[in-house]
Amino acid sequence: MVYLKYRKKDGYVVAVLAEAPTDIEEEYDIVEAEGLRVGSEFEFVIYIDPKEIKDGKVRSHYAVRMGPPQEEMMKKINQVEAENKQRIEKVEDDIKSIKEK
Repeated sequence: MVYLKYRKKDGYVVAVLAEAPTDIEEEYDIVEAEGLRVGSEFEFVIYIDPKEIKDGKVRSHYAVRMGPPQEEMMKKINQVEAENKQRIEKVEDDIKSIKEK
């Protein structure tokens, strides 16, 4: 079982996760799924139909395999986004510690 983070407006899956995140953006939602593995979003363009969600689980999905260059770009984008999030958190922590002084 994995968790899919998907865009509410069109069902596009942006992440396949081993654990459900506790904090997600308003335009996204999380659903349980089977038949995919963590990292599948880098190999496939994945969509779900939100109408197919029952009791927090999606009953079906469809996926189209990406070409190798696109797969590499998606991995790089994910890496850069993670690095940016860490930088933002560090800056926020630095600002907080400065304000406390």
